[in-house]
Amino acid sequence: MTNIKIIVSGPFSSGKTKFIEAVSERKVHFIDFAVTPQGDCIGMDFGRVEVDGDSALVLLGTPGGRRFSFDWLASDKYMVGYVIMVDSAKPVTFREAKGWIEAFNIEAPRPFIVVANKQDQAGAWSLDDLHLALNIPPEIPVVPCVATDKESVKRVLVALLDEVLKAMAADKE
Repeated sequence: MTNIKIIVSGPFSSGKTKFIEAVSERKVHFIDFAVTPQGDCIGMDFGRVEVDGDSALVLLGTPGGRRFSFDWLASDKYMVGYVIMVDSAKPVTFREAKGWIEAFNIEAPRPFIVVANKQDQAGAWSLDDLHLALNIPPEIPVVPCVATDKESVKRVLVALLDEVLKAMAADKE
């Protein structure tokens, strides 16, 4: 079976764990990953969604702070992309979310989308306003989400996989 890894990242309390819990087939586990040759570890949420009999999406949720190295991501051929979760009702976290986007683009460039989570809450910013606030290029999708809603999370994963397929097609040209 092929495990296709997707990283779920973003600021503290942006909805990463809830996002993974919403679609995971089993209880989400918190596991330690060795991230350096010296054995330094980070804890990550781990969820799994079987796609068909031959492949599964493995969802890895990063810690809320920037407490880990990206080195292991850059060399992981099974990590196809990532989502950056943003609490769209909490603008105080937007600067940190922008930092996550920049860090991933430099350290582990892969297809990604920005997830405007908590769109069901009063005061949630619109997708267009988030694009501007985070200074995201127009070709990067900002996708609405409610991380506790399984169908909403599925739409996000489909949007990310669409970006992965576009990148694969562009690489072939």
